[in-house]
Amino acid sequence: MPRSPVGFSGEIERVSAFYESEPYDGADGPAFLNVAVALQTELDADTFERFSLGVEAAVGRANTMKRAARPIDIDVLAFDGTIVQARLRERRYNAVPLAEIAPELSDAREDDAVKRRVRSLHFAANRQEEEPDVRLSLGRVGVS
Repeated sequence: MPRSPVGFSGEIERVSAFYESEPYDGADGPAFLNVAVALQTELDADTFERFSLGVEAAVGRANTMKRAARPIDIDVLAFDGTIVQARLRERRYNAVPLAEIAPELSDAREDDAVKRRVRSLHFAANRQEEEPDVRLSLGRVGVS
């Protein structure tokens, strides 16, 4: 399991709306739900990538088959104002939320394939009946 750097700090600057799209490139599972976040950190690109992998593992992502449904997928799209996601143009599910918070990096626009959602935890799919991969509970001391 990747280890996250101790003492990470960052400041969130901007957060996009939620965007929903059909699974990409034959992926299994429900619709994708994407959001883009701009943040400031003192970490370099490699260290931040390792931190992201640690977050994915902590949330319950396992290295499963390619294109399998997963509880979280963190994609680093740009770093220090430079696009680092080589396939950003074809991955509209990434490009559209990025355009909302960083129009200088992406000019992708919402359409029928990538739709802006109201920022909430309620979606058209009936996910109440599904068995979660990662169980979360809210107690007096926080989320576990």
